[in-house]
Amino acid sequence: MKNLTKEFANKVYDVLVTHLRADERMRDDFIYHHVESKEGCHEYRFMGNLGFGGKYWSETNTVSCYLEDETQGRKELIKIANKELSLIEKDV
Repeated sequence: MKNLTKEFANKVYDVLVTHLRADERMRDDFIYHHVESKEGCHEYRFMGNLGFGGKYWSETNTVSCYLEDETQGRKELIKIANKELSLIEKDV
């Protein structure tokens, strides 16, 4: 699994904080797992206002939540966040 660059990972986390209320205190953990960890990270549970199942998927650069936790409001938030994530250019 290929790690993200620190700049890209920070931009992703900015979207998670801004649009999905991810906890800013988890940013360093997110950066570590996606940038520094030798294993890489394909799935990261950030929760926020998507509930316990709120996850970021690095291979697709998207977010989702558990199907049983989906509401119309959460679907809209996911749509907005995924649109914002798609605008971040990969800095390989």
